[in-house]
Amino acid sequence: MLVHSPCERDVPGWKSEIDIWANCVNILLGLLEETLNNENSPQYRQRKRSNSDRKVYNASHSYQIGSGVSTPKRKRSFSDEARERKMQKISLSLANDIARSLSVADGLSDSKVAKRRTSTMVDDTEMFVDDDTNTKDSTSSDTLKKSSFIHPRNHLGLVHQAEAPAPPVMRSITELLSTQSLLVHSDTMQMEHWMMSQALSRGMTLPQFEMELRLKEQQLQAALLGLSQSHDLRDGRGKEYAHMKTHLEAISMVIKWIEHDHQWPIEQLFSGWKYFKSHVEKVASYVNMVEDMSHLTTTPFERSDDLLTDIRRLQIQLDEKTRFYDDHLVQGGLQWKAMGFPAQEELIASVKGYFHSLCIGLVSELHLAYATVNSQRETSGERSTEAEYDKTMEAILEGLEFIGSSMAFTGLGSSKLITGCMAVGTAYGTYVASKLEALIEDQHPLLNIQRGMTMAVDQGAKSRKPARVDIEFMRQIENMTRILAAIQLMQEIQHSSTDYFSNEEQLMEFFDRDKVSTVEGLSSAIIDVAIRAASIIEIHQSGRNNNQRPINIMIRPAHGLVYMEESLFRYTSKVIELSGREARDGSRIQTGAIRASGRRVANIR
Repeated sequence: MLVHSPCERDVPGWKSEIDIWANCVNILLGLLEETLNNENSPQYRQRKRSNSDRKVYNASHSYQIGSGVSTPKRKRSFSDEARERKMQKISLSLANDIARSLSVADGLSDSKVAKRRTSTMVDDTEMFVDDDTNTKDSTSSDTLKKSSFIHPRNHLGLVHQAEAPAPPVMRSITELLSTQSLLVHSDTMQMEHWMMSQALSRGMTLPQFEMELRLKEQQLQAALLGLSQSHDLRDGRGKEYAHMKTHLEAISMVIKWIEHDHQWPIEQLFSGWKYFKSHVEKVASYVNMVEDMSHLTTTPFERSDDLLTDIRRLQIQLDEKTRFYDDHLVQGGLQWKAMGFPAQEELIASVKGYFHSLCIGLVSELHLAYATVNSQRETSGERSTEAEYDKTMEAILEGLEFIGSSMAFTGLGSSKLITGCMAVGTAYGTYVASKLEALIEDQHPLLNIQRGMTMAVDQGAKSRKPARVDIEFMRQIENMTRILAAIQLMQEIQHSSTDYFSNEEQLMEFFDRDKVSTVEGLSSAIIDVAIRAASIIEIHQSGRNNNQRPINIMIRPAHGLVYMEESLFRYTSKVIELSGREARDGSRIQTGAIRASGRRVANIR
């Protein structure tokens, strides 16, 4: 959602983002309404002849059951999807706001806060200084500037945390040790049989094994007790975590000795272990996560000579870390604080900086890759570069989705990064528009034959296999919609930032002429795509491509038109969400969805 600047109307001759998006949305909605009300469409004429029946369909969204015809599956309306997306955004925003409000960073002075804000702006600015910036350079310098990317999410004065007498997880372990016996088994005979078999397999006598087992029991209880007392250390957070890790390793070694040949797990041998298992597993999960974060931030990402392959590897890494870390990064270690563990603010800042540096390097490489391949196409004019051009566009698509997912994972927004992604998205929009234009040109020979005209067709066009226009149309529109969805996700992360809502941040973004010009270029590409999409739909509505054979006998030609219209609906709906005009223009897209629903019924019947 775009935030209105209070001084917007005071700048003469200034065209704001709000004006640009308003113009773009109005053009798209006009095209959509004109496409639906096209009088050349046979569905329009049928709707005109049976106006009364169509009103019933439009009012109730129901489907009549004809004899021998099964009821089609009802699809969710655009209004339902928009409402659900809005509720999910509100829920996520509230959860993160509460988490940030409760997370009061310890030991961060105001000077450090100001320094981090300044360094973040400098790092974003450096993104456009050198076109040769690559991901390897950015990752190798992570350790030098990894702590400078974090905007503090502290709401000092709103919530003051009192010192708890003892963290809940650790305190519960202490209480259990005082009331429960660890190595207790309900079946004495089974226990004796296990001890005899273990003594034999270890080459020990039974008394020796019993003595060693009691020693291990004492070591395990001491490690559990030490784990519960780690929070009482007053000699620094590093020592606190080190003690937790040491006691956890001791527990792991004792359990490994007891289980030995893994004939029986420890919880089956000793029923008392179930009282401690969940607590130890929480500590183990915390330690493993901290160790993984430390390894991630100190290990540079290994690059190859293929940008698309690297992006896919980055996405795999991000997916793995998202499943492992969950929302600990966004919430700043709040869950760890609640369990009495060190919150690891500096380490979390390093992980955020790691992914932020990857995004900065990636968007620079995408700019450079597009400029290179586009220059080669214009210079050589050979079709041999088309494959490389398509591959670069695929890298842009997957790269922007990675950047959006990375920003959502870390909760770290960047206005400069979004501007760079918008510029790359504009290039992709130009690519999609050219692909749709090629689809229109592929249908010209068909149109000329119907008009009794002749047209010369090059040998390459004759030899290549004719493509399904509707399938290619939906693929291109869907890809462009994915580009817009990635940019929208970046904007949501940026606007959910607490610092963004300060007057200074709003004014800086408002007077960013580079961003305004970039938004204008993106909106132009969006309109170009929509115009060509509407032209293709108009050709299908007029019935001038009836010679295209369906995929199978069960699919009618009109079905492709319905699916193309729905793709254009989703595309326009995503543009409205990206522009932040859902409240103003959402009703118009919903009305169009109702009309399309009525057309879908007519086509199926």
